[in-house]
Amino acid sequence: MNTNSHQNSVLPWLTLGVVLALGFIIAALIIGQSAKQVASSRESITVKGTAEESVKADKALWSVTVSTSASSVAQALPELQKQVAQIKKELTTADLLPADQLQQYDWTTEPIYQRSEGYESQV
Repeated sequence: MNTNSHQNSVLPWLTLGVVLALGFIIAALIIGQSAKQVASSRESITVKGTAEESVKADKALWSVTVSTSASSVAQALPELQKQVAQIKKELTTADLLPADQLQQYDWTTEPIYQRSEGYESQV
């Protein structure tokens, strides 16, 4: 009877010991795995920076606006053509670009109005 009561009092302590031992083993495995990951992460490096490369500028887009005023489009057009021809001549003479690379787009016209006694009238 004494042996049976002794076994009954030892059994809870033995169970507690086994549970604690298993807990320590699992905790050691987790800590070991984490330490291994930290150590392996130090084996690689991360580099951040910029890279530059010299490139020859061989293309540009210039926008040129030419304007004139006249009482009619028929009177303004010859003046505009004269100004455009002068600009083309200056660009090609200065060897800025060959004449075959110049592009000219459509003409636009806008009427000019003046106010007279509160009313607008075309000039």
